[in-house]
Amino acid sequence: MKTNIAKLVSCILLLVSLTVIVLCDPLSAHAENSGDTIPPGGGYAATGQKEGMGYMSKLYDASNGLVTSDANDVLCVSDGSVLIGGYSGITRYDGTSFTKLDTSDGLTSGRALFEDSQHRIWVGTNDNGVVVLDGSKRTHFTDQEKLTSMSIRGFAEDREGNVFIATTAGVCYADTRMALHVLDDERLKEERILRLDADAEGRIYGYTKSGCAFLIEDKQLSAIYSSDELGTEKITTIMADPLNDGYVYIGTGGNAVYYGEFGSKADKMERIGVSPMSDIHFISYDCGRVWITSTTAAGYLDDNRKIHILDDIPLNSGIEMSASDYQGNMWFASSRQGVMKLVASSFVDVSGNAELPAEVANAACLYGDELYIGTDKGLKIIDNQGKSVENELTSHIGEARIRCIENGTEDDLWLGMFTNDLGLIHVSKSGEMTSYTKENGMPSNEIRCISPMKNGDIMVGTNNGLAVISAGRIVKVISEDDVQNTVVLDLEEGENGEIYIGTDGDGIYVADGDDIEHIGRRRGLTSDVVMRIKYDSDRKVYWIITSNSVEYLKDSSITCVSTFPYNNNYDLYYGENDSIWFISSCGIYAVNADKLLKDDVSSYRLYTPANGLTSTPTGNAFCAQSADGTLYIPVRSGVCSMNINKISEGSVPVKAVIGSVYCGDTEILPDENGNYTLPASDERISISTSVFDYSLTDPQVQVYLEGKEKEGVSSSLSRLSSLEYTGLSYGRYKLHIKVSDPSGEDVLLDKTYSIEKKPQLTERMAFRITIAILVMAAAGLIVWRVTKSAVM
Repeated sequence: MKTNIAKLVSCILLLVSLTVIVLCDPLSAHAENSGDTIPPGGGYAATGQKEGMGYMSKLYDASNGLVTSDANDVLCVSDGSVLIGGYSGITRYDGTSFTKLDTSDGLTSGRALFEDSQHRIWVGTNDNGVVVLDGSKRTHFTDQEKLTSMSIRGFAEDREGNVFIATTAGVCYADTRMALHVLDDERLKEERILRLDADAEGRIYGYTKSGCAFLIEDKQLSAIYSSDELGTEKITTIMADPLNDGYVYIGTGGNAVYYGEFGSKADKMERIGVSPMSDIHFISYDCGRVWITSTTAAGYLDDNRKIHILDDIPLNSGIEMSASDYQGNMWFASSRQGVMKLVASSFVDVSGNAELPAEVANAACLYGDELYIGTDKGLKIIDNQGKSVENELTSHIGEARIRCIENGTEDDLWLGMFTNDLGLIHVSKSGEMTSYTKENGMPSNEIRCISPMKNGDIMVGTNNGLAVISAGRIVKVISEDDVQNTVVLDLEEGENGEIYIGTDGDGIYVADGDDIEHIGRRRGLTSDVVMRIKYDSDRKVYWIITSNSVEYLKDSSITCVSTFPYNNNYDLYYGENDSIWFISSCGIYAVNADKLLKDDVSSYRLYTPANGLTSTPTGNAFCAQSADGTLYIPVRSGVCSMNINKISEGSVPVKAVIGSVYCGDTEILPDENGNYTLPASDERISISTSVFDYSLTDPQVQVYLEGKEKEGVSSSLSRLSSLEYTGLSYGRYKLHIKVSDPSGEDVLLDKTYSIEKKPQLTERMAFRITIAILVMAAAGLIVWRVTKSAVM
C-alpha cells in the first residue's frame, strides 16, 4: 500500500515539475503558436517560424534617408511609426519617408527612446536631459528639475505609471503628475545605469556599467548584486522575461547568457552558450524569440535555446539594440552603420541557406528529393535537409560550366555541359554515368538545352544543331546541312510530335519528320532570336519569348502581346488562377493569361531584388518547378525559390494616419478627438497621409473625401502624393484612407477622419440672402427709373 502511495506521490511531483518547466519557459510557451497564426513579418521569417518564407535586410544610413549614419535606439511606436534616435536628433520614419523632428525644447539628440502607457514618447538625450513628446506638446526635464545627470541611457515604467529614468549618475523617476524624484540610495547614487526593463508586474530591473544587477520595487531599491556575488562573468545587460515574472536574462562579457529567477546564483540559473558571440550588449524578446546582440553580431535563441547568428546581414559594427514593429519586422540600431530592418520575403535564398558560395546559376532541377544546380563553376547539390552534398558526379564535372539539367522519363537525369568538352552527361536511375560528345555523334560539346519527349526520347540543343537520343543512341541530328542557324536556344515538342526549334538569329524551325518549316519575321516574329517556346495545353497556344517581345502562336498565326510591360524576358511558368509567371532581366512578372491572349495587360505583379528577389535572374536560365508550385530560380548568386501558388501579400496588416493638414502655409492640428477644422479660406488645402508599411508589398492607397472620390488620389504607396484642393466649399467631410493589397482587390484598411471646412463670408446663407435682396432691390430701382423716364 505504501509503495503505491509513494508511486502516486512521485507521479504527482513529476507532473508538477513538468508544468513548472513549461510555464517558466517562454520558448516552449511560444512553440504552441504555429502555422497561419504567426504574423508575416521578417522576424518570424528569419527565425524560421513562418514556413516557406525568406527574409531580406535593408540598411538605412546617410545615403538613403538618415541625416547621419548613426543610430542609438529604435522605437516602434504603437501608432505604427518608427522613431530613430541618433546624435543628430530624432527621425520619424513611416515606411516611405524620413522626417527629422525639430530640435527645439531640448530635442538635440537621442540615446534612449520609450513609449509609456499614456502613449507619450520619452527621449533620453546624450547631454540635454529628457524630452517628453505628448502630441504637439513637449516637456523638457533637466538637472534643474532634479535629474541627477543630463546624460540618459534608458527608461522603464512601473505598474503605477511612474517612469524610471536611467542616467549616468543613478536613477530618477517621474510620477504620474510629471514631477521628478531621485531614487535616493547610496548603492546606485554614483553608478552609470545603462539599462532598465520592467516585467509584467511593474518591477524594474537594471544593470550598471560596473557589472551590478538590481531590482526596484515600490519606488525603492530592493536588491542589488555584483557579478562576483552571482558567480557570473561581468554583467553587461539584463532583460526581464516578459512571460515569467521574476525571471531575467543576464548577458555577460563572456560568451554566455544566464536565465533564471532574479537573485539566483549562476549555478542555479541556466547557462546559455552563445559562442562565437561574446560580450553581450543587448537582449530583447521580439517575434516570439529571445534576440541577443553584441556590438558586432545579432542572433536569436530557438526552442531549444540554441543560438542562431544572422551571418547574412550587412550590420557588423556598433550594434546597440533590437526591436520589432507591429508587422513583426525586426529593427536593429547601430551607432556606426545606421538602422537595419529584417522584412519577410516570398523568396528564399536556397543557395545561401545551404551555405553555398555566391556564384552564377544557370539551371535548377529537382531530382528525387534533391535539388541539382548547374553553375558556371560546376554542379551543386542540396539535399532535403537543405545541406550541400558532394558525390562522384560533382567530382566528375569539376568546375565545368553547366547550362541545363533535365529529368528523363525513367527516373534518370540529363546534364548539359558547356565547357571542358564534357558534352551531355546521362545519369541512370542506378547512378551509372554515360557521356555523349562529338566523338560519339553529338553535333557539338557545347550543350544549351535539353527537352524530354512524350515517347521517352531526349531532344538536345547545342551550338551546332539538334540531336535526338532514343534508347541510349543518337538517332537524329539536325545541323548546318538542314538549317541556316545551328545555335539552338530552346526546344519544345509540338502537340502532334513535331519539334519546335528556337534559334539564336533565324527564328523558329519546325521539324516534322524530314520536313522542316521556317517561321521568321515575315510570319509575325518581332525578332529572330527566340529564347523560349512553350506549348500551353490548357489554352492550345505556343508561347514564344523573343529577345524583344512576348508572343504566341495559335492556328498558324502569331500574335504579339504589345501591352506586356517588359521586353527582355527569358522564360515563363504556369501558376494557379490563370497566372503566368515570366522570368526577366529585371525580375519576375505575374500576369493573367486571359489578359495576355487579349493583348490587354493593364495590371501585373513585379518582383525584383528591391522587394524580395535575392538576386537578378540569370539570362536564358532554366528553372525547376515542384508539384506544389514552388519555383526554383537560377540567379546571379545561386538559386532562390518562391511558391507562385501561395503568395499571400494581402495578409500583411497595415496602419495609417493623417500625416499633416495645411491650409496655405498654416498647419491645421487635430482637436482632442482627432477631428480637423479648416478655416474660412480659399487657400489651397493639402492633406498628406502616412501609411505605416515596412513590408515589401507596396500596397495600393486611395485617399479621398467621401462624395468626392473622383478628385482623390490613388496609387501604390511608393508613389503616393498629397491630396490637394483649391476652392474647397464649406461643410463637413469624411476623409478616407483606404489601403488595399497590390492588386487592389483585397481591402486591408479603410480609416476615416472628420474634417470640417468653415464657410467664408461669401458662402454664408445670410450673406447670400442679403446679396440677393440687394440685387433684387437694385433691379427694382432700375425698372422703376426706366418706367418713370418712359412715362415722362
